[in-house]
Amino acid sequence: MGAWKTAGGLAGLGGLRGLSSVALGEMAAGLRSLGSMLKGLMGLRHAGASSGGWMQFANDIVEGGSGVIGQIAPNSCVSAVGEMLSLGRVSQADLIKVLTGADGRVDYTRLPQFLGDGWRGKFPLDISDFLGNGPVGIVLKEFMQEGHCVWANAVDGATLQILDPWPVGSGTAYTIAIDSIKDIVSFVIFQQ
Repeated sequence: MGAWKTAGGLAGLGGLRGLSSVALGEMAAGLRSLGSMLKGLMGLRHAGASSGGWMQFANDIVEGGSGVIGQIAPNSCVSAVGEMLSLGRVSQADLIKVLTGADGRVDYTRLPQFLGDGWRGKFPLDISDFLGNGPVGIVLKEFMQEGHCVWANAVDGATLQILDPWPVGSGTAYTIAIDSIKDIVSFVIFQQ
């Protein structure tokens, strides 16, 4: 602990002293992305929570907004997003049956296989890599929380239109800056 208290906290990191602030910034961004990816890989592949703290950054909030499908159960956000991504071809009720385990938890990594050809899932390094080719499903996961799945589509290079299946029965439509959520995106469901 003592090494961290000297030289502005860098003494214990030796080789980082000579790095520019740009290099340190890029390293920090990489570590944030790695942290997001690790959250998904460490067995925390379950979703079913309600909307989270990111809602403080949301704009144009409309409960039951156009196109949103509200989840039919407290943990059916992944299934509701699946119904939206499939344009109603696969029902939320059917997805609940195949995605919910015996323990009642929903494994969102399995959703792409039930949406049809061309659908994939990935633990992203950068959400921007998946935007601009139509809607995607994204799992937002805040520290020590279950994930929450929403439908997202790029409005422009900085803003997403979100169709959030929470609250149960109605859902919510809103817009949000990509920068507001990029560090909590833990999984992306996209069509190639």
